[in-house]
Amino acid sequence: MKNSLIVYLLLSLVITISCTVVCYIFWRQIKPFIKACLILLTSLMLIVIVSLSFYLSKIISFKINPESTIMVLHASGLVKNETGEYYYTNTINNFDECYEKGFRYFEYDFILSSDKKIIGAHDYRYLNGYDETNPISYEEYINTKILGNLTGVTISNLVEKLKQYEDAYIIFDSKTTLESDYSNFFKEFVKELTEINALDLLNRFIPQLYSYEMYLYMCENFNFNSYIYTNYMSNYSANEIVELFFGKDKIKFITIWSSYSKEFCKVLTDNNFKVLMHTVNDKNEMKELSIFKKAFGFYTDNIYIFC
Repeated sequence: MKNSLIVYLLLSLVITISCTVVCYIFWRQIKPFIKACLILLTSLMLIVIVSLSFYLSKIISFKINPESTIMVLHASGLVKNETGEYYYTNTINNFDECYEKGFRYFEYDFILSSDKKIIGAHDYRYLNGYDETNPISYEEYINTKILGNLTGVTISNLVEKLKQYEDAYIIFDSKTTLESDYSNFFKEFVKELTEINALDLLNRFIPQLYSYEMYLYMCENFNFNSYIYTNYMSNYSANEIVELFFGKDKIKFITIWSSYSKEFCKVLTDNNFKVLMHTVNDKNEMKELSIFKKAFGFYTDNIYIFC
């Protein structure tokens, strides 16, 4: 959008200058009606130039920083090694680095191992030889190096990070939409926290919810302080989100695709929802979404976004 605004601004300047030159050279020869049209066109172009300059200055001056923008590290972010670039690794290795860069919210994808313990993974893509029909055991998982040298996330190693960094939070993407599945998943989560004497950290974990029914169930059966409703599964309209979640204090953020319309976003922000957008990796795009769609924050793979 920034580049488009610059193009429109230059085009408007060209039209304005052309009209001014024509008026200056041929003023006495131009019929009154044409004079009026040229004056009107020049005035309109001046208004466009001022407006475009205003929006460009807003984009250029807008700062993306940890104080003003919620930034969620998405599934460990982009991981690079000698063989390439990788997404969705759900590994713990860059947690310290990303915290130091300004991240305070860390989102991970979680599944259950074959022995029903919680492990970090997204569709088994880096767990060679395993899949949904042949799931990995917890013991095998913790002894497997992702991409050769990375350690996958578990409740245990995430708890250690939360103890180390008192203002860090973990966002759960369980991708569970059936009540039986998310019931078993979060019961196991509470059990694992209890086993390592970390139940006091329960509210440093923020589950993502995928439907209003899931919200009701979680509130009735678990004691989390905060949830994030993310819309990519239920695909509620903006008005439905407002109707279902307005006044629900435990809904900390609403997460939507960055491609959602400005009108959709306006309905949410007009009702005081804090809107996060996923997945955005370009700082200029974040600036534009913050200004024009009033995004409160972003999920990102770009671990250098604050640099």
